[in-house]
Amino acid sequence: MTNNSQQDALKRINGWLELLEQRAQQILATFSTDNLEPAKAAAIAERFITIMARLLELRQQFMKEGSGDEERLLEIIFGQKPEKPCTNGAALDQ
Repeated sequence: MTNNSQQDALKRINGWLELLEQRAQQILATFSTDNLEPAKAAAIAERFITIMARLLELRQQFMKEGSGDEERLLEIIFGQKPEKPCTNGAALDQ
């Protein structure tokens, strides 16, 4: 994968992460925890964490060096060390 393609992928992933964060803030501002059923709140949180973890994992695959904080977060979420970054784009085919 060319450097330009990697930069484009990183830019898009970072955009999705920003959008996801904005949506989470909108949800928190819109819904009071008193108005949400615990099961519904848990489902929203689970979806948010799943999407965020996948985007962070993808971002690591396109970065030359991963952030130690991101690696620890992914290890907590997935219960294992994240896979090493893939530079040939094979991980995108999954």
